[in-house]
Amino acid sequence: MKRRIFLRDLLRGINLGLAGWLAMQPCPFSAAYGALVEQPELDKKAFENLKEIYKETKELGKYGNEDFINREFYLDLDKNPVNSEEHVNILIYDAAGREKMVLQVTYFEPLNRFVKHAKEIRQIICFIKGDKLEIQKCDYSQSQTKSLLPEILKEIRHEKELLKQIDR
Repeated sequence: MKRRIFLRDLLRGINLGLAGWLAMQPCPFSAAYGALVEQPELDKKAFENLKEIYKETKELGKYGNEDFINREFYLDLDKNPVNSEEHVNILIYDAAGREKMVLQVTYFEPLNRFVKHAKEIRQIICFIKGDKLEIQKCDYSQSQTKSLLPEILKEIRHEKELLKQIDR
């Protein structure tokens, strides 16, 4: 009987001690929550480039009678012909009274001359309403967006020119 009481009291003491220790620790969830709701910081030029990418992609229009705009492009960011393709997918759709733009870049790693595997996927997700652009998620740093977004914009404009020549 004494042994049961001892074990019960021991377990209660461990539980109380653990609960007290956890109560005194800073909450790890607040940092995680802060990272989720924290707005990614981009410079003014990146916002302008994103607005231009949105405008240019929107001008390209939809395929058929879809409710969204989905356009794909290929980039050559590192100027290396061996792994020359970074795939860019831009999706624009209506989300609760404002438009949501998902810009996704897939980086490839060559397995051989013909086969390439996706090694990394990064996204920029933003909401657009009128002239206001709000970044929801950005997997790039400010320095990376300075070089990436103008290249994407350049490729979209090049694609538009090619489509105009085909239409002639």
